Amino acid sequence: MYRLNTLTRFATGIVNMTTVFYLVKVLPEAFKQKTNLELEIGIGRRKVAEKKLSETYKGLQAFGYVASHEL
Repeated sequence: MYRLNTLTRFATGIVNMTTVFYLVKVLPEAFKQKTNLELEIGIGRRKVAEKKLSETYKGLQAFGYVASHEL
């Protein structure tokens, strides 16, 4: 039983060390992720930009329609 207990603890230690090794590699990338507030602000900015772009596109379509009928 002593040897089985030792083997189990050794295997657990190897798994724990492997976990720590990968966590040290992954955590800096995880901390670089944007927060929910930053993502929501970005979405708001994109919606405003899409609205302006849509208005500009509609204006260009109207100009193209007038220009094509003028010719």
